[in-house]
Amino acid sequence: MEEIHFLRKVPLFIDFTYPELEKIGPLFKDEFCNEAEILLKRDEPEKGLYIIESGLMAGIREVKTGEEKVVVDFDARDCFGEMALIHEDQICNMTIKAVRPTKLIYLSRDEFKALCRDEVELGFKFLTAIAGIVERRLQASYDEITNLAIWGKEMRGILTKFREVIDEGEEIRIVLAENRQILGRIEAYERGIGGVELLFRDTTGHLFVIPYHAVQYFIIQHPTS
Repeated sequence: MEEIHFLRKVPLFIDFTYPELEKIGPLFKDEFCNEAEILLKRDEPEKGLYIIESGLMAGIREVKTGEEKVVVDFDARDCFGEMALIHEDQICNMTIKAVRPTKLIYLSRDEFKALCRDEVELGFKFLTAIAGIVERRLQASYDEITNLAIWGKEMRGILTKFREVIDEGEEIRIVLAENRQILGRIEAYERGIGGVELLFRDTTGHLFVIPYHAVQYFIIQHPTS
């Protein structure tokens, strides 16, 4: 009974009736992950649909430096692994790890197939709900890619300006947070995983590495006549 009440609060099942959830609820099995425990590893086959009852999970990918980067958080009532219900060869594209002790429920592919076989209309409704989740995630990804493309275009213009400033050896005033200002010259810039970094030498000869995102704005210091 408690599981049915919980499923009614899950976005995936928002359009399902109570009698429908009474048929779906018993198919789920309880799972539990301790803090820092890995539930799924990247590039391994996914097992089925997971829904978080309480706790917090993180989707993690390894970057070029070998460090782990959290790319998505899964909180209470969030789900993941839904595509494994449809595709038998579905591969996990990230490692899923518990950030804190987490209680989940799990629906296997076999249980889902049996539901679709025995309850055709309910199975179709379930598939439609999964398609809706996938569509929303694709739209969110598209919006993010569009924003990145706009940012990339703006960034190319800024880097071109930095190149001109470096080539001309122009003195500039960089304004950072809390109106902190540094006067000097950009000697070079580097593009890394964390973004663009400026190699900046001030008028006293000290060399600084300044992340571009820390720069509020900069002013070219034209010599006075």
